Amino acid sequence: MRRPGCWTSTGRRSTACTPAGRPPRAWSPAAPTSPGPRSDRRWCPAWRRRRPSVPEAPEDAPETPRRRRRREEIYDHAIAIFDAKGYAAASIEEIAETVGVLKGSLYYYIDSKEDLLVRIFDRSDEEFGRLIEETWALDLPAVDRLRDFARRWCLWYLENIERARVYVNDWIHLTGARREHTAQMRREYGRRVQELIDAAVQEVGAEPRVDPELARLYVFSAVNGLPRWYRRDGTAAPEVVAEAYAELIVGTVLHAIGAP
Repeated sequence: MRRPGCWTSTGRRSTACTPAGRPPRAWSPAAPTSPGPRSDRRWCPAWRRRRPSVPEAPEDAPETPRRRRRREEIYDHAIAIFDAKGYAAASIEEIAETVGVLKGSLYYYIDSKEDLLVRIFDRSDEEFGRLIEETWALDLPAVDRLRDFARRWCLWYLENIERARVYVNDWIHLTGARREHTAQMRREYGRRVQELIDAAVQEVGAEPRVDPELARLYVFSAVNGLPRWYRRDGTAAPEVVAEAYAELIVGTVLHAIGAP
């Protein structure tokens, strides 16, 4: 009895499907002349061995515009799913389905689900660092510089609120060296913000009533709380909220140092 799917495209019986020690049957006109439906071909071990695997991108593969666009699309969908479900509950299958590709094809662009999370943090840290550098380049008094930074800092959170929620909530899911790298970047970011606060304290010249480092921690808590309550469909515009938070941050620092 012939087994389905054990015929080559020329109509001849595949020797790979012939039991050991038994010669293949000769071709006859009654034999199928086509390999049959794809579902049948999966029964043939030889066909399964010949099925092409998902291509892997070489490490030095050029970053073509098309590949870059696809990578950005995957990145954006991952942010949306991580934000909606949380990193732990999200799956690669969901991301692939949302993007419209097979799960295996997704690995042409990423290494793992954690790789996507790392990219979210790396890009955010890079943008934060650039924001601080631009702030220090401003020719402004220290207090005004702190106010400008606080406004733009909060505005970044509000305009990227989904990514900000992932940044605030899901960093604990990073592992090993990746987690240590992110923790180091956060410490560096906190140090740079502390420098802005210290410069404002020195400019005012008053004796601090509160440790400036505690003031920084208080400010970080306020800004990191934005993703917990802000919604894009709310009544407050991002610019309005950012301006208000900037005034509150500067007011907190000035009050902490006892400025008039």
